[in-house]
Amino acid sequence: EAVLASADADPAGAALILALPSEVALSEDYTPLDPDVLASARSALEVAIGERLRAPLQLAAARFFDGQYSADAVAAGRRSLCLRALAWLAATGGDEVAAQLAELFRAADNMTMRLGALRLLVWHRLPGYEEALAGFARTWRDEALVMDQWFMVQAASPGVRAQDIERLLQHELFDWATPNRVRSVLSAFANSNLTGFHNAAGDGYQVFAESLARLDRINPQIAARLAGAAAVLPRLEPRRRGLLGEQLARLQAREVSANLGEVLDRILAAQ
Repeated sequence: EAVLASADADPAGAALILALPSEVALSEDYTPLDPDVLASARSALEVAIGERLRAPLQLAAARFFDGQYSADAVAAGRRSLCLRALAWLAATGGDEVAAQLAELFRAADNMTMRLGALRLLVWHRLPGYEEALAGFARTWRDEALVMDQWFMVQAASPGVRAQDIERLLQHELFDWATPNRVRSVLSAFANSNLTGFHNAAGDGYQVFAESLARLDRINPQIAARLAGAAAVLPRLEPRRRGLLGEQLARLQAREVSANLGEVLDRILAAQ
């Protein structure tokens, strides 16, 4: 609350101070790692703080919103803090913040705010998120770098299901031969989505392994780099460790490239 009250002096710094560590960053401190328990604890803290500071967060979101875009550092810091305040509010849910984010998405005159609003709508499954995704794709489908962000927002969405990743991989604008597009889905999923990738059913591991096998035939170097996301294997709780290890062993048994095989050998030897 004190940071919000004094944020005018350095909004960019305030935005950084008010950011919780990500689930992935927190996960590095836990062995054995149970992603669901960690994500649940972090989410509970996020919601508690958002509810406790609802009024000052709403004031900050309004105070640091600039209706007209400016590229200078101060304006960029104000945008960061506005989105940070909205992120805390989005964690608490509700129609009010959903409507606020939907309006920001429609009215924003810059990609930072439009993409930030889209991310919060999607990540918290707030009303209107599907319409926002569809509208964004209609507008930006011919801009490859922008659409990479559209794919990434969905693949990194907390708790995304394996079938959603498969749907993205089958999208008409997905291209296995384009490294940035591949990373926007598979890297975002495996490296940035703790609860989605480590789904208790293990289907996230299956989609990941099957994708690596396909990618290995096209670009072995990218496949090997992406496989590094499975290096978390030795730190997982036993059940997930078994599920991921099984998928990696099956992949290793195929005729994979030397690049991918070396990474798999190293990961499996460490479990």
